[in-house]
Amino acid sequence: MQRGALLAVKQRNERGGCRGKPVKLYSRDDKGTMGDAANGAVALVHDDRVLAILGTVHSGNTHVLARIALKMEIPCITSVSTDPTITQHSIPWVFRCLVDDTPQGRAIGKYLFETKKYTKVCTMWFNNKYGRMGIQEVRNIARRLGHPVLYDLSFNSGDRDFTTQLTRVKESGAEALVLWGLYREISAIVVQARAMNLPVELVGGDGFVSQAFLDLAGPAAEGVVATYPYDV
Repeated sequence: MQRGALLAVKQRNERGGCRGKPVKLYSRDDKGTMGDAANGAVALVHDDRVLAILGTVHSGNTHVLARIALKMEIPCITSVSTDPTITQHSIPWVFRCLVDDTPQGRAIGKYLFETKKYTKVCTMWFNNKYGRMGIQEVRNIARRLGHPVLYDLSFNSGDRDFTTQLTRVKESGAEALVLWGLYREISAIVVQARAMNLPVELVGGDGFVSQAFLDLAGPAAEGVVATYPYDV
């Protein structure tokens, strides 16, 4: 996201900037935490005197930015956060420029229950705002179609052992496991699922669509199905 912003600023300045003045980009690292996101946003407005904010990546942090945008009356747009509730409010300063998790959840639901005709599904999701909101549409679709998820399991950032959750999935007789999280944890889940010979199809959202996931999961990534907002 930062590289894209740097490229856009470079190209804009090559065309004469904005209203004859060069555009300058200020960056603050939110370190993936809500506190740092809040402090960084306040610093951008008060210290750097920016006119707008692009950010952030983490959906929970973007909710923090939304409150600051409302308080300080400064435009804020996210190009990454997919939590549907970010723009489901009356804050006129907050925008999103990509599809949220709801259409992704619907695409997964269509794949599972219409294309593959599965009736037994489990879910595993990142225990944060992104994971809780992302898995919601899949869970709701399964319930509406009369196939409520057999196990709705969570995991935390930094977890490396998922034996307990995967054992429950294996014992449930599930045909598919829907994963919602980021590449580090999801790659470990996929590797462990393959090692346990889990007889399920692994399906998930866009959070782990990255080269890092392929590098960490290795051959275990073969056959994993994922949604993504656009074709890079």
